[in-house]
Amino acid sequence: LKAEPAIVNFSTAGGKLNIILRNEVGARVAFKVKCSNNHEYGILPIYGFIKVSETASLEITRLPGKPKEDKMVILWEEAKASSTDAKDAFTDSANIQSITVPLIVTAAILPDKSGTNFPTMDGWKAWWAMGAGIDSTCVSQWRLQPLRHTRPASTLYAI
Repeated sequence: LKAEPAIVNFSTAGGKLNIILRNEVGARVAFKVKCSNNHEYGILPIYGFIKVSETASLEITRLPGKPKEDKMVILWEEAKASSTDAKDAFTDSANIQSITVPLIVTAAILPDKSGTNFPTMDGWKAWWAMGAGIDSTCVSQWRLQPLRHTRPASTLYAI
């Protein structure tokens, strides 16, 4: 079983993101999701099945709050074709496997209305990547170029 993205980033403002679970096992699997912080995160669905070579989507909702690192653990095991309740698959099995997905919250520095406290370009790239749900390690490779506009070039950038 594979989770995409493997690391989930949120800003302190909270928000919703989706994770795709991809069944690469070669058999039907049942899954169960656990979270280290159920006060600030909501995850749906908690239980489910994924057929061979198919995917399932998990919706993760985070409430606004202080920066903190938490984790989501996805337990899974092969399930019989006759199984109808994924919750039952986890009651007496010894073949349960797991994957851990870090849930990372970072503070975003946004400019004030005067436009005088702009963060560095690396800060902007990280802020943009969090909002777009993109792995910030990919964004760090991008080069930003100033736009030609009526405003000062230091305030506008294109990717």
